Amino acid sequence: MEKQELGLMPKASKQKPQIGKDTTDQTNIINSFKELVESDRIQEFVLYGIDSDGQIIVASYCSDIYTGIGLTEMGKLAYMNQQVNGEE
Repeated sequence: MEKQELGLMPKASKQKPQIGKDTTDQTNIINSFKELVESDRIQEFVLYGIDSDGQIIVASYCSDIYTGIGLTEMGKLAYMNQQVNGEE
């Protein structure tokens, strides 16, 4: 199975996202994620977001709390690694 990454921005772009300006990137990410769920390539997940009022929104579909915590930690590490290596 080939490795597939989802990120906040396409790999080719080095610009910071203009939050709230254009939802094209966000919609593309959600649609890609949805396709992976529908094709059974993603079995469990945890999603985080911040709404326009600054409230954190969490959506999860996990078999147990330990899987949810593990997915959260892996996501944090992957994001930090991208930032450290300049792969935004």
